[in-house]
Amino acid sequence: AVSDVVINRFEIRGASASLGIDALWSSGEFSENVLEDNEWAVYVLYPPTDVVISENTFAENDHAIHLNQCDSATYGAVTIQNNLLLGEETVGSLGGVGVYSDTSNPEIFNNTLVKLRQGLYFDGAATLSPVPVNNIITLSGVGMRSTAAAYIDPNFFRYNDVRALARNYINIPDLTGINGNISVNPRFISFTDDSDFSNDNF
Repeated sequence: AVSDVVINRFEIRGASASLGIDALWSSGEFSENVLEDNEWAVYVLYPPTDVVISENTFAENDHAIHLNQCDSATYGAVTIQNNLLLGEETVGSLGGVGVYSDTSNPEIFNNTLVKLRQGLYFDGAATLSPVPVNNIITLSGVGMRSTAAAYIDPNFFRYNDVRALARNYINIPDLTGINGNISVNPRFISFTDDSDFSNDNF
C-alpha cells in the first residue's frame, strides 16, 4: 500500500483501453489534472488512507472516476470536490459515467457534470450511502442512478441541481424540492453544443 501520493497538474490522455490514474492500494491527492479520452480516468481501489480528488477537468472518458471497495469504515475515505466532468464534445452525443461508485460511500461536493450518459451511478451495499452535496448535473441522459433504492439514503443528498435529458433519478426518489435539491437550468456563463468545449465557460 502507498499513502500520501500527490498527482498534480498533469495532462493524461488517450488511455482508451486502460487507466489514467491507477490508485490501487494507494491514497493521497489528485488535483488540477486534465484527464481526457481514457477508459477509467481515475480508478481507486482499497485506499489505505483518505483520497481527495479535486479541481480536475475530465472530458470524454468512459468512466471519469471509478471507485471500488472504498468503504471508509474499512479503508480511507474518498472526497470528490470541485471537479468539472464533461462527456462527449460531438453534437448530439453523450459521454460515459461521471462517478461510478461500487461498494463505496464517497463525499461528492461542488462538482459540475455535463453531457454524460449517467452523472452519478451508485452500485453498492445498503449500508454505504454516498453523500452528494451541491453538484450540478445537466444535459446528461440520467442524473443520478442507484442499482437499487435500498443502496442509498436520500437524506444525504442535498442542494444538488439535477436537470437530465431523460430521467433525473433512477432507483432514487425524486428529490426535487427536498433538502434543497432543485431541477433548473444552471445558466452557465456560456455553453454551445458545438463539438468544442474550449468555447464554453461552466
